[in-house]
Amino acid sequence: MTHSGLKQPVMTSTDNTREDGAAWPADADALAAVVARHADMVYSTCRRVLGNDAEAADVAQETFFQFYRQADEITTSVGAWLHQVATRRAIDLVRQNVSRRRRRRCTPPRARGCQIPGGR
Repeated sequence: MTHSGLKQPVMTSTDNTREDGAAWPADADALAAVVARHADMVYSTCRRVLGNDAEAADVAQETFFQFYRQADEITTSVGAWLHQVATRRAIDLVRQNVSRRRRRRCTPPRARGCQIPGGR
């Protein structure tokens, strides 16, 4: 396991490579090779933005899932694409968390099920 919390798959050779040498995830071995090569970069990108290990691991996993679904649409290097997606997903989560905290602050205590001391 790496510090990212993602298991390092066994590296295997594959014929599914792009011109830049990056593997396409046409099969499990190819996907495992991409994850092994880029997991630390994706996780550390998410960790820098989020500042939270668990959230960073979740966003890293979502990033690789998106890669799996959209691999044949990628026109840039795989590493650059993964970095961009990881950054955007992490920033989106920060925005969601800020919005959630704002809504909680603006919601009256009774609507949240909170008891007001001395209140009825």
